[in-house]
Amino acid sequence: MFYALVATQHRWLAQVPESTKSHENDRYYIARNVIGIIHAVVISAITVPAFFVLAGASEDVKFAWSSDVGTCRPPPAVVAELGEFHSFVDRAVAFAGLLFTTFTVGDLLWLLIHGLATADFVVHHLAFLAAGLVLRLHCSLPYNASMLLAMEVSTPFLNYMLFFRHRGAAYKAKVNVAGVAFVLLYVVFRLGINTYGAVMLVMRGRSVMPGVPEWQGGVLLAA
Repeated sequence: MFYALVATQHRWLAQVPESTKSHENDRYYIARNVIGIIHAVVISAITVPAFFVLAGASEDVKFAWSSDVGTCRPPPAVVAELGEFHSFVDRAVAFAGLLFTTFTVGDLLWLLIHGLATADFVVHHLAFLAAGLVLRLHCSLPYNASMLLAMEVSTPFLNYMLFFRHRGAAYKAKVNVAGVAFVLLYVVFRLGINTYGAVMLVMRGRSVMPGVPEWQGGVLLAA
């Protein structure tokens, strides 16, 4: 999809004025912004509702885990205990985690190949990739995973603001609205909910990660 956006840019970007910042007219920069919005919308559409569902669920649902890496479906006996709906929610979070992890790999490669990577971006992506791999490969901690992934709800507004902020006065009001929305969602989800999830994970520690090797649990906490 990334390279499809690059190749068709002359069609879908024809009516948008150029930015006054030359690097913001780079076709790879533009495609990366757009695909980032698409990815974040899909991820948050799955995980924000899942977070609120899991917030009211039992401990067994919040911290369920599975040895079925393909779908993260718990064993039949566990499904019978959790209920089919909550089992579906846990699997939906796992699917979103798979999307997020594979996108992060692709995004890191695009950034490096096309000279868009900065040190902070690389560190950020590697940390998220480490956390994503631990959670997804062990099909564990769906509640904490939903919190981490729900942070993406602020990304579309950030990318919109970064894309249009230097493209003329016609976009000023929309850019301001997007900026306010980003800050509000950032505070609620990234600073508030995610911090709560991190503290909860530190306090509970190994008790909620029975299938995760100790060193990988340490990587998850560090990330």
